[in-house]
Amino acid sequence: MIQKSGNVKRYKINVQCFLGEKKNQRVTVVAKGWWDTYLDNYVTYTFHAENYYCTVIVWGFYTD
Repeated sequence: MIQKSGNVKRYKINVQCFLGEKKNQRVTVVAKGWWDTYLDNYVTYTFHAENYYCTVIVWGFYTD
């Protein structure tokens, strides 16, 4: 959506990466904040390997 609109200068991009070692535990990543459901968006991806995991979250926030 951001690339198609051509208004990239009006968006702030925030990237957060979590790396962790797997030791028979469960981890949940949670984020909370103000959100405009029409203009703001995010994408998340988690990679699992045998001994570790990596979760990346990218947010696009519209600013005036």
